[in-house]
Amino acid sequence: MKKSIVFLIIVCFNFMGLQYIKASRLTIFSYGNTGFSLEIDGHCYGMVRNKFSFDNIYPGLHKIKIYKYVYNGFSHINTLTYRGMIRIPEKTSVHARVNRFGKVKVIKVLPLDPPIIYGSEIFIPEPSPYAYAGGIDNPQFLKLKQIISKQAFDNSRLKIAKQAIRYSGISSGQLLELMVLFSFDSAKLKLAKYAYPFVTDKENFFLVNRAFNFDSSVNNLYHYINRY
Repeated sequence: MKKSIVFLIIVCFNFMGLQYIKASRLTIFSYGNTGFSLEIDGHCYGMVRNKFSFDNIYPGLHKIKIYKYVYNGFSHINTLTYRGMIRIPEKTSVHARVNRFGKVKVIKVLPLDPPIIYGSEIFIPEPSPYAYAGGIDNPQFLKLKQIISKQAFDNSRLKIAKQAIRYSGISSGQLLELMVLFSFDSAKLKLAKYAYPFVTDKENFFLVNRAFNFDSSVNNLYHYINRY
């Protein structure tokens, strides 16, 4: 009997460990930084905030409810605006946004991957909990710029930038800062085109045009994103 109990305990701990290894991250933002409260799988997070982040979320389907204060003409009433399910793949960072109507939409799913190593330089492409609002967080972005600036050729800079952007997303301002590190418009244009799907604030994407030396590059990018 004791052996059976010990065996079951070991199995449970191994299962929990496996689940932890596969665990993901969930970040939910609000449209226009408006406040909301959240319930996941019956657990209520009643504090009104404009962002919630959760580490070690088990993969699979999770029940989610969104509450917002809605003005009914007399006062603001805490109102259920969304009830549904959200799917969390294993070992990913899921970014979802609460739109202005209180509905939830997943806008980005990024892998949680090991560090990218270039010689003695290491960049950890761990998605930032602020990825939707501002791209890569500041310490990682500064490290990324240092690594890229040390490369001798645009081809090497482009490979590093692409890998980082793929895993972490990027803001328009950050993309501009990376593009000015490149020597030629051709490489800057390749980077801008690659990064566009991962840009977190496409309403500010026009900023990257400052990095180009020629109007032809600006026009090329303009036609590209209009076809996207």
